[in-house]
Amino acid sequence: MTAQGARRDWVTGRRSYALAWGIPTVALLVGIVLPAPVRTVVWSTALVWMGVACIVNALRCGRLHCYLTGPFFLLMAMIVALHGLGVLWLGPNGGCGWGSRWSSSVAACSGIFPSGCGAGTGVDRRNARNAAAERWPRAGREEVSEYSNTVVVGGGQAGLSVSWHLKRVDREHVVLDRGHIGDTWRRRWDSFCLVTPNRYCQLPGFPYDGDAPGGFMGRDAIVAYIERYAASFDPPYRAEVEVRRLGRCDGEGRFVLETSDGELQARNVVVCAGHHQRPAYPSWHDRIADDILRIHSHDYRNPTQLPDGAVLVVGSGQSGCQVVEDLLVAGREVHLCVGSASRIPRRYRGRDIIDWAVDAGLFEVPVDEHPKGRAVRFEPHEHLSGRDGGRTIDLRRLALDGVRLHGRLEDASGSRVRFAGGLAERLDAIDADCAETTARVDEYIAKSGIDAPPSDLEPYDWQPSPEPTELDLKAAGIRSIVYGTGFRRDFGWIDLPVLDAHGYPRHERGITELSGLYFAGLHWLHTMGSGLFYQVGRDAEYVVDHLCRADG
Repeated sequence: MTAQGARRDWVTGRRSYALAWGIPTVALLVGIVLPAPVRTVVWSTALVWMGVACIVNALRCGRLHCYLTGPFFLLMAMIVALHGLGVLWLGPNGGCGWGSRWSSSVAACSGIFPSGCGAGTGVDRRNARNAAAERWPRAGREEVSEYSNTVVVGGGQAGLSVSWHLKRVDREHVVLDRGHIGDTWRRRWDSFCLVTPNRYCQLPGFPYDGDAPGGFMGRDAIVAYIERYAASFDPPYRAEVEVRRLGRCDGEGRFVLETSDGELQARNVVVCAGHHQRPAYPSWHDRIADDILRIHSHDYRNPTQLPDGAVLVVGSGQSGCQVVEDLLVAGREVHLCVGSASRIPRRYRGRDIIDWAVDAGLFEVPVDEHPKGRAVRFEPHEHLSGRDGGRTIDLRRLALDGVRLHGRLEDASGSRVRFAGGLAERLDAIDADCAETTARVDEYIAKSGIDAPPSDLEPYDWQPSPEPTELDLKAAGIRSIVYGTGFRRDFGWIDLPVLDAHGYPRHERGITELSGLYFAGLHWLHTMGSGLFYQVGRDAEYVVDHLCRADG
């Protein structure tokens, strides 16, 4: 600086430095912790202050960098103001709005909210959840902006898949999750494992890369896979934010979401809250004697949490039959009430049944072309097991192993329960459904000219004998009941005209009649794999592509 420039420079002493730079810098830092509207005003004012100071100084000293920095600060002030007014959005990586970008960046730099990867693989579920909370922190109220272009409701595999595709096209968005990443799987019982081979874990940009593609990941490995997936692309994710109502802003064409962390608005909403949201209990649940423990499979962990004695498992879908497996391994006496779920074999003609189903195109059949039509969306999953390398669950074989089979449980009072008849017919229907599946595989093998070994399925010669339709649980030594009765959907928080008479969303492959509202991750949303690791990403991509075309 020349002597003349120094004499004319306005910013020379401590007071002028404090006035020109110190006060606005402090304002910028304080603004990080302020609510979004106040933060916008504070930041805009501070940047204007600094810009004007630079311009005034430039007019006095004539230096080039002062002429450049003044307009730069004024431009930044305009950007902050436009963003705060909902006119300008700053990209997906920083979450929901400018405030989230700054607060997340400062937190990351200070180490307050580390973004790790990997899972807490121990059996201590509380520690695992705490570890997840540290990796994916809860959003403070200031971190949920008043507006986001797109809000993804739900942070499971569907919500994360949608987020991956939104980031791929640089679409600003935020993922709101009422729990933490991996919670759905973390809450499963200790011996839980997948029933589809690991090779079909194909989340977008993150296919299974382990050393057991034909194996079946257990609960803790699944949690680790989900957490590593999230860490691989760092979604704008906010934990412990529950969406309590989704509605429309009057006359504005936007959606309004009332959450546990305040209200925000969005142009688009993708609901990824799942199909099975609340445990379903039988109507007679409260009529069972109080001294008989009743627990849903959602809360079941292992046999040690049940009192000594026999166990009655109600429901023969995947959950019910896998709980029966768990109890048998522990040496417990088990009674099973058979429901409507069918079965498929674990292996057939030399290969895993899922491999055959994929090659035969069964996972490509749209729901509207399925023989049962859209009604298949509400049917239970076929019982199958991935435990100990995978095996077939055949109810007749379970009976030969000592499980007492009963018909559907119709009613209960105290310690007495009443069963429906027709157990033999139900078992025959299950066998017929299995035969239909294997026949489709046989047809594919024949048409393709594949040299596959013959079927080695072993029919089990067991028939139920006539038995009383009532049972006294206490007299039978049954001291606990595990409900494998599935889950109920709950979209009652969606205050929009998009649900049918049964409370199910009306959609075509996730696209609703209401512009800007989408669904992903539902069972049979489009194909058999829509709710699975295998194909959830394809539906997410379809929804995001439609969203981008419609929204410009």
